[in-house]
Amino acid sequence: PPPTPLPGEEPLVADMVFAPTPPIAANGALVAPLVPADEHDARPVVAPPGTVPDNPYRAGRVEGRRFGDVSEEEILTALRNGPVGGRLRNYGNTSVNIRVDFPGPIDGSFKPSERLHEDHWRGEIAAFRLNQLLGLERVPPAVFRRVPEEELPNGSRYGLTFNDGMAHGAMIYWVPVLRPSGVGSLESLAYWSTRLQAGAPLPEAERARAEEVSSLVVFDFLLVNWDRWNGLNTLQDERGRLVYRDNNAGFQVPVRSTRFARVEQWLHLVQRFSRRLVAAVEALTDDAVRDAMADDADGETPLLSEEQITDVIQRKHVLLRYVRALRRQHGDAEVLYFP
Repeated sequence: PPPTPLPGEEPLVADMVFAPTPPIAANGALVAPLVPADEHDARPVVAPPGTVPDNPYRAGRVEGRRFGDVSEEEILTALRNGPVGGRLRNYGNTSVNIRVDFPGPIDGSFKPSERLHEDHWRGEIAAFRLNQLLGLERVPPAVFRRVPEEELPNGSRYGLTFNDGMAHGAMIYWVPVLRPSGVGSLESLAYWSTRLQAGAPLPEAERARAEEVSSLVVFDFLLVNWDRWNGLNTLQDERGRLVYRDNNAGFQVPVRSTRFARVEQWLHLVQRFSRRLVAAVEALTDDAVRDAMADDADGETPLLSEEQITDVIQRKHVLLRYVRALRRQHGDAEVLYFP
C-alpha cells in the first residue's frame, strides 16, 4: 500500500498532472506571466558541435570521464571490487549510510536496502546514470553491490534487509573532501535566483556558481528530488565545485503532488540555463534512459521501472516548455545564458 502522507502533505496521486505554477521571485512576488509557448514551435536548442554528451550506454562506455581529479573508471572498479570489511561506520541520518574503507585512495559509502527504505538505493545509482547522460559529472559514481550479512555487523540493529544472506544496495564513491558550499538552504537559493533572473546583473566572480545552481535545479526537477535545500545535500569538493549528493529521494512513483510542486517552484526561480545542458535534456529519449538503467542493478530488475522512465521524459517536456516560453519572452541570449 502507499505510504501514509506526512503531516501537511496531500495523498499520493497515481497520475501526475503537470499543472503550471506561476514563477516566483526571490522576494516572494510573482514574476510577470510567461508568454505561452506555441506547442508547434519546438524551437530546439542548436548546441555547438560536440557539446551534447555521447550516450555512454550505446556503442560502449565513453572513455576518459573523470570525477574531480580521479578517473571515473578507476572509481567504478574500486566500488565494484573493493573488499568490504574492517571498521564500518554509519554516517546516515534518516537512512543508513555505511563508510567503507577500501585499500588504496578510493573509499566507498554503502547505502543498503532497509525496512523503511527498501529500494531507495536505486535512486542513487539512477541519479549517477542520468547525470552521466546529461554530461554534468557532479553526482558521485555509484554501482550495485551485494554485501554478505556477516560483513555488516549490527545490520539488524539498523533495520537492514537481507536476501539469501546478502544486503543489496548502492556502493557510492566517498568524495574525500566535502566542505560547506554556502549553497544549501532555501535562503541561499533565493539569493542565487536573483542572479538567475533574465536581465539581472551577474558579477563575473559569481558566474560559475550561478551556473552550478541553475544546473542543479534542472537536475533535481528531472528527478523530483524534493530533499535538496536542507543544508546537508549541497556541499563542495576541494576545488570548490558543487557535488550533487544524496539523491535517493528522487524518481518516486507515484510522486506526491506537493513534492512535485516544490521542485517546480524551484525551477521557476531560475530563468537562465546552460545551453549545453538544455541541449542534453532535449536529446534525452526514453530509449536512452532505458539503456542507462538496464544493467548494474540487482541482476533481476532494471534500476528504474517503465513508469519511472516515462515520468522522467514527461518532466523533460515540462522543463523544455518552460524554457521555450522564457526564450520567447526574454530572448535566447538571456535564457541560454551559460555555455
